[in-house]
Amino acid sequence: MTGRDLVTLQILEHVALIQSRPGGDSSIEPASVAAPLGRAVLAATLRHDPPTPLELEHAIEQIEDALMPLRAQVAGARLVFANAALHALARAGAGANGSAPGADITLDMVDVETLFTRLAARANGRPATQDCLPTDPASSAALLVAREVLHHWGLGALTVRDAAA
Repeated sequence: MTGRDLVTLQILEHVALIQSRPGGDSSIEPASVAAPLGRAVLAATLRHDPPTPLELEHAIEQIEDALMPLRAQVAGARLVFANAALHALARAGAGANGSAPGADITLDMVDVETLFTRLAARANGRPATQDCLPTDPASSAALLVAREVLHHWGLGALTVRDAAA
């Protein structure tokens, strides 16, 4: 893929669906790959709100195992992560409240790491009264996927699209 390619990531019930379009050309049928990482898999690991530190570690391992093999297929692409939970988390926690509801939000590595640090603090006992970051299993899973994708796919940023919009 070239730097102009568009890759869309969605976490479905039983798989993560990765679709790529050369050059971002919407007239071309996307190539699709399904990775063994769905909401059901992550929900079985992230059972608490907030998740425990051990749940975070196990979820990170699952995400790495499922998504690392796809790195070569997405290298240099522009990534759009279509996920309503991450979109809401980004609006609430990454200073994107000024953006129009439903508008795409760009998160870079610093944004995602800041959100992850807050999630880890909540997992380690920071009271919700000190940080209102959503820590439900869906939000936690989406944030972990975004973090691991940026780290392991070698991307500097991703665009979060509200999948509910």
